[in-house]
Amino acid sequence: MVDREEEIERELGRKKLMMRLPALRDQLRSASGAEIEAIFIAYERASAYQDWIRGERSIPGQWTAYHDKLVADLEEAVRQHLTAQRWQDFS
Repeated sequence: MVDREEEIERELGRKKLMMRLPALRDQLRSASGAEIEAIFIAYERASAYQDWIRGERSIPGQWTAYHDKLVADLEEAVRQHLTAQRWQDFS
């Protein structure tokens, strides 16, 4: 059974990605499967922590840079996953 907190994180991650990647909104809305859903959860957790870090003045700059890169890498993983999925749909 799916943990309710993970379900909420998955949908928050999906919605945040839909805002960040508007060209992929329709694909994100219908995306499913263990891999993409794990990315949604990871994106929610990373972006929430990124927001927290930005609000803290005592956090070293390299942490902010690290989480900025982590969030960007997750966005790229979504792009790659959806592109691969699109090609699989044509085969």
